[in-house]
Amino acid sequence: MPTGGATGNVVYGHRLPMNPPRFQGIDTVDLAPSQISVIAVCPGFLATAMVSAFLDDPDLNAGLHAQSPWPNLATADDAAKAVSFLAPTESRWITGSTLTVDDGFTAR
Repeated sequence: MPTGGATGNVVYGHRLPMNPPRFQGIDTVDLAPSQISVIAVCPGFLATAMVSAFLDDPDLNAGLHAQSPWPNLATADDAAKAVSFLAPTESRWITGSTLTVDDGFTAR
């Protein structure tokens, strides 16, 4: 059996961190002997074309920014960089975890 690698999922719609070690049928403990990491990445509201109608509305835009302690909203590129951070072997000891990428929204 090959060893090493990572499996994960980008989870949308969650406002509280998820709780691996058992995440969507993937058991972190069972995969650990093969050195396979299991990580859930939970992005918050991302500034994308899909939500441009919300961002173009001054009241909704102001409301979104008021809820975030960060001065701007994350982008899809920000979420992708978080996933890329978890891919190399340098992050192999990160497993059974949830990485929330949400501009600090859930920190409030």
